[in-house]
Amino acid sequence: MSEAPHNEKNVLGGPLLACSFAPLTGFFRDGCCATRGEEGVAHLVCRWCLHVLRWIEAWEAGKAPQVVLEATHENVLQLVPLQALKRHALDLQ
Repeated sequence: MSEAPHNEKNVLGGPLLACSFAPLTGFFRDGCCATRGEEGVAHLVCRWCLHVLRWIEAWEAGKAPQVVLEATHENVLQLVPLQALKRHALDLQ
């Protein structure tokens, strides 16, 4: 994974890294779970830039997919506690 070409932050407070180029993911299909400052962009959880509300549904059902914290957008923290994300973190296991 490489650094994204913007200044957005991840859930750990560092630079938002790219999520996936194969397949090419993200709301803007640039490989990154970024918002580019636009309102309403919610494909922010890195395992192919999953919509944050779909991740929450899966989490509540006990089926949350793993996430890559360094590539998951900080805006996710408005809806999901960091500890919940860490329990499903691919990059911490």
